[in-house]
Amino acid sequence: MAKRSFSDMKPRVGNNDSARLEELVEIYKLSDHPDEWVQVRFLERDILPCKRHWVKIFAGKEKKEVSVPRWCISFDPDNESEPLKGVSCPYCELSHGNEGSARAEHFYLVNAIIRDLQEDEPARKTRPTAKEEETGYKDIRSKTWTPVRVLRLTNSLVARMQELAETNIVTNKKTGEKRSFDVSHDKYGCDVNIKYKPKESGTNKYSADRVSGRTPLTEEELGYLIWNLNGDLLDAAGRMTEQQARDDFKKMSIVGGDDISDDDDDDDDAYELGSSRRK
Repeated sequence: MAKRSFSDMKPRVGNNDSARLEELVEIYKLSDHPDEWVQVRFLERDILPCKRHWVKIFAGKEKKEVSVPRWCISFDPDNESEPLKGVSCPYCELSHGNEGSARAEHFYLVNAIIRDLQEDEPARKTRPTAKEEETGYKDIRSKTWTPVRVLRLTNSLVARMQELAETNIVTNKKTGEKRSFDVSHDKYGCDVNIKYKPKESGTNKYSADRVSGRTPLTEEELGYLIWNLNGDLLDAAGRMTEQQARDDFKKMSIVGGDDISDDDDDDDDAYELGSSRRK
């Protein structure tokens, strides 16, 4: 599996977890531990950048204003700087912002060892399935134990991890050369404490800092099952093709009256809150 560190990410220093995602991977919600420090060891593997639109619509017979999530069709998790070539996202064409018809959110899904879960390792554990042993990825349907969970990190938290790397400096004993390492580095990485503060707003909602000392991953920790975080996960979580997205858009009653260019005939079918998957 390819290694990916925080230094490879491009946070846009800007909630709502998808229930669908939680059916596919086990997410550790920092919001379930308000005002508590949670100690984690990030893994330099399978970081998944995500972009999602929250579209304001009038729904139901009462035309109640609600916001519905839609994955960005043109966002490329493997290259955050450039949209997918030949793909146009209809949700991107909406006006965004406080007064707009939509808002966009950008976040990251990351594998991390949760130290509290690690300390509670059961004496007797279920053996990994044959597929888990082959791939190294946890199957959410299996009962195999792993202290690795998926954390959903905001742009500001990922930017903070990049800042922490600037102070995680190692000196080469032979050459005297100094080099900074990502907090998720297998050998020279370190634990991080994170606190979610529900009463704060914006970037102040989270605090994060290095735990003193470095924590090289042990052979056992390197063998923990992790979660498969790649673009296929977004497809399984409801990311549409461009045509599906445009068909979906035509069924929406957009708050604010935003519209997008489309040469197809209007579709008067009733809008449903469910999302289509890629075929």
